[in-house]
Amino acid sequence: MDDKLLTTEEVSARYRVSRRTLYHWRSIGHAPPAIKVGRHLRWPKRQLEDWEARLADDQTAGAA
Repeated sequence: MDDKLLTTEEVSARYRVSRRTLYHWRSIGHAPPAIKVGRHLRWPKRQLEDWEARLADDQTAGAA
């Protein structure tokens, strides 16, 4: 299991979106789950992978 915590910059790069877009996704409840470490957001890698899998499942279910 990979318990690595990614920074906002790393997550933005991963999805090829701006930090602003990532923050917007959070504000509308569309972003993967993040945790606050002090005043910084950190994104558990495993949570990102789970979120990606759910999105893929939703998209394939919608295509059927």
